[in-house]
Amino acid sequence: MIIHLAGSNLGDGSWTRIKKQKIVESRVRTLALRTAFVISKESEAFGKMVLPTRFGLGAALGSGKQYLNWIHIEDLCQLYLKAVEDGSMQGVYNAVAPEFVTNAGFMKILAKEMKRPFFMLPIPAFLLQLFMGQAADMILYGSRISSQKVIDAGYEFSCPALKETIEATLLEMKEK
Repeated sequence: MIIHLAGSNLGDGSWTRIKKQKIVESRVRTLALRTAFVISKESEAFGKMVLPTRFGLGAALGSGKQYLNWIHIEDLCQLYLKAVEDGSMQGVYNAVAPEFVTNAGFMKILAKEMKRPFFMLPIPAFLLQLFMGQAADMILYGSRISSQKVIDAGYEFSCPALKETIEATLLEMKEK
């Protein structure tokens, strides 16, 4: 049995204490993948980071010191498949790439791969929220999240390095 509640926030009332207890008591295998910033040619949030960089306006977002946890769409899809097929996986897993990077580090790599300048002055948080809406929260308030539990479960990332992931994704976007 697969219970899919993607997009459902635990705080929105859809997960009542009683519902949670019924799921636990049913002994159904439960698994949650906490998903990081997804890099793909279709990603609206990634596209909104690429756009200003394309025009030479690449800069850190907010303070730039916050971690930006990320994962390539290919790895995310493969993790979902593994989660469904691997009966030993249970509990909460972080769907994040193994390479840690700050927002400033991410934007520097993006600017370098696009052969555009990187500005040292960061973009203020309020402008980012205006431009990206709720998607900005994932970028502005990141913390360092580990993928070790996913790795321990036997998953091997096909896109573990950010530089190569951004390079390949930008190439896909050109071909689009």
